[in-house]
Amino acid sequence: MSIRWGRVLSVAGGAQRVCKDVPPFVSGAPLSRNRQPGRSRGGGPGAVGQGVCARQRRMPFRTRDVFPGGTSCIHPDGASVARRESPWAKASTARHPPERAPVAGVVGPGRVPSLAASMKNELHPAAAARPTRVAHVMYGLEMGGLEQLVVRLSEHGRSRGIDSVVLALGPDGPVRELLQRANIPTVWLGGLAGMTPTAIRRLAQEVDAFGADVVHGHDVGPWLNAVATRTLRPRTPVLGTFHQTVEPQGKLRPAAMAAAVFTQSLVACGSEVRASLERWSPKLLSRVVTIENGVPLTVSTGAEARRDARERLGLPQDATVVGYLGRLSEEKGPDLLVDAFLGHFAREPNTHLVMIGPGPMEASLRARAAASPLAGRVHFTGALLDASKLLPAFDVYVQPSRREGRSLSLLEAMAAGLPTVSHTVPAIREVHRDGQTALLVPTGDVVALADAVKRLTHDAELGARLGAAAKLESQRYSLANMVDAYAKLYRGAAAHAQA
Repeated sequence: MSIRWGRVLSVAGGAQRVCKDVPPFVSGAPLSRNRQPGRSRGGGPGAVGQGVCARQRRMPFRTRDVFPGGTSCIHPDGASVARRESPWAKASTARHPPERAPVAGVVGPGRVPSLAASMKNELHPAAAARPTRVAHVMYGLEMGGLEQLVVRLSEHGRSRGIDSVVLALGPDGPVRELLQRANIPTVWLGGLAGMTPTAIRRLAQEVDAFGADVVHGHDVGPWLNAVATRTLRPRTPVLGTFHQTVEPQGKLRPAAMAAAVFTQSLVACGSEVRASLERWSPKLLSRVVTIENGVPLTVSTGAEARRDARERLGLPQDATVVGYLGRLSEEKGPDLLVDAFLGHFAREPNTHLVMIGPGPMEASLRARAAASPLAGRVHFTGALLDASKLLPAFDVYVQPSRREGRSLSLLEAMAAGLPTVSHTVPAIREVHRDGQTALLVPTGDVVALADAVKRLTHDAELGARLGAAAKLESQRYSLANMVDAYAKLYRGAAAHAQA
């Protein structure tokens, strides 16, 4: 039997079931092959055709594809993982019932239960109770709001019955340490970004090894790769979250429209992002859902937190501090803030500017500041793992974004009760009301930006009022609400796939 873009699944007794719900848009040679009835690659009768058990027996971790020093994945305790050793073995044994425990000689967290066991679990749901396993696919491990959101979602999902693994396609970076601190198993795929057969096959192998119930892609590229894994795992549902407005162009547009058909839910982090999704996937409106980004609301903001944060940054305790937290990249507009400060704060000798975060513009911004007479009052920190703990050092927070989805740092500044100046980009107008929770100025107007910052540094009463209102508004964006919403979505997707 030959089925294009399908797969024969063999079950006990030689019965056959054909899965045709496989995305047809992946270019190149087909990544799945039909097997003979009753046989599987590396398995015997009764094994699922190319399922977890069969694939795990033949998939070693290859040290040439991995971290320097031969570590193929980030084990929760930071130890290197030897060839054919499961990176999730210890965690799986502690958290899952015996039928999901590691099996000698099998790479990955466990084996697929037999058909009889599956039928028993259907009749007795309690016997099948276990955490829902989610594989997060993201571009890389560099520091950014998206990456921090995935860390928090994975860490706090545990208390909601969600186990996670992070699969990173692109560059390595400091987020690796955040994941290790949170005991989140992570696999860095050594720069296998792009929809190549190698990248898709390797990604599917790691999804298999973890035994994922759901694959969750973050932003367009990782989401397309996540959907492409359905050529090898057609029954594993895929979710996609979009952290900024999405307008696929050229050849990417038909690929995205096709991928959306094979996606359980398309998640927008706000109304503006949702509107962009609906523009290019109008026939799939029922699959588009909105889950607002969330941040911890328990932020230390007292005098001690302020003093400690300023000591860490090397700032005078009596200084007036204007700050930014985020990536130093063009869409975030850090150059606009630096220009506003260098051009309009020469007569404010006690005012300092702090730029927290890494990014492609860091070197040029440092050079621009170094050439200014105000060089001693402009501070760059680079990447910091716990950057949000430094927010109490600020008197005024500035979010100078040219484009925005739903900025975590903006929400964190609100939770900290900081008076904020920002641009009137649509996504920020969804969060802030001008003159009530923040001061909003026209996008790109450096003079207006500087004037608004000065207004807050000179009017403590206005700053206190805006900060208090913003802190109250931040209750809408709690981390707990976000994690609860995603946990419900994961469980629903997994249950739908098993139905």
